Amino acid sequence: MIPFNRRQFFSGASGLAVTGASLALGASVSHAATPDIDKAMPTEFWDHISAGYDRNDSIVNLEHGYWTEMPISVRKAFEAHTMRINRDGSYYARRQWHDDKAGVEARLAGYLGCKPSEVALTRNASEALQALIGGYLPLGSGDAVLYADLDYGSVKQNFETLAQKRGARVIKIDLPEPATHDNVVAAYVQAMNDHPNIKYMVLTHVSNQTGLVVPVKEIIKVAKSRGVDVVVDAAHSWGQIDFDLKDLGADFVAFNLHKWIEAPLGVGFLYINEDRLTDIARNMSQGPSKTPKTSDRIYYGTMNFATVLTVHDALDYNDRVGWGRKAKRLKTMRDIWAEPARAIQGIEVLTPSDPRMSAGITSFRLTGQKTFEENEATVERLLSEFGIFTVARKAPAKGACIRVTPSLSNSPEDCDRLYNALRNILS
Repeated sequence: MIPFNRRQFFSGASGLAVTGASLALGASVSHAATPDIDKAMPTEFWDHISAGYDRNDSIVNLEHGYWTEMPISVRKAFEAHTMRINRDGSYYARRQWHDDKAGVEARLAGYLGCKPSEVALTRNASEALQALIGGYLPLGSGDAVLYADLDYGSVKQNFETLAQKRGARVIKIDLPEPATHDNVVAAYVQAMNDHPNIKYMVLTHVSNQTGLVVPVKEIIKVAKSRGVDVVVDAAHSWGQIDFDLKDLGADFVAFNLHKWIEAPLGVGFLYINEDRLTDIARNMSQGPSKTPKTSDRIYYGTMNFATVLTVHDALDYNDRVGWGRKAKRLKTMRDIWAEPARAIQGIEVLTPSDPRMSAGITSFRLTGQKTFEENEATVERLLSEFGIFTVARKAPAKGACIRVTPSLSNSPEDCDRLYNALRNILS
């Protein structure tokens, strides 16, 4: 067992987590004592992790897919950086900013195992994806692009716009439901078989709609063998699941840092394999450079300097928690409610039990309720009757759903509370 030292971990963060006011849910059933990860670390460790967040005790927030709140220690660092930037003003911007920005990009590259020149900061994954899709040069008339129903809305629109500009065709597929490792891979392979002119496609590593973990490595291997380029939307994967970028084989990837890395709002980054830099257009606001680099493909004007500086503190926090431990904990929180919910008649859990296919995010729907309005009504009922905050999603081809996204700020009891609420609704 790994020893736990609260003082060393939190560096001044204080406060106790509150799991929310007790509500009458009928008989309570607890599944919180079973997860393997809680056997690997003392309960005290995870209790203090949860206590390191400033929670709103009027609700149980199980909607961290939009973004994840900063831990108190990271928030305090952000406040300190903000005060420094406000104090030093343009002196900082003119004299230190570019070196500090380069330092953050170099550190991110170190985590990914790539060169700093292959990484560039953005304001979010959406901005990174716009550069990687809109700037993709090899696409021409007669080619095709591919996206799936579970891909992010703006990503679909990016491909539609790109195809229209280049005279290319758009191929849309619906991912299987229920999904398995083999049938998801087969869906993409079949699309490439049916449309051999596909040139560029997107793979969402972890779906923002259902939480499905797509077998990116296997699909990229097939795509590359057929000359198909792939852009990976990793907005929800880095920090939520433990993976090796190089192992994926991806040449173009977009990341967020304010979701599962828990940096302040407004920061992400993109990666371009240096061998593929010439296939992504330089941003129209960037002048010529002697050495091609990923940062030439993006232009964001003035960023929030304090936000970027706080990336170091967020990465430090993830290092202290442990990247693998964090991924297992998020998966555990999901398993506490989602796996028992499969046994409730009238509940459809959309993310597979297969550990390769699920992480922290999971969606469900009540059987027969496939419209967005019906799912929104259930979201409102969970909030008004049980104090549980979730969100409805509408992209899945087989019907809308409700997304549940716990974070490290949640406790196992929060997930038990959702399970009992669902049991109560369908009793």
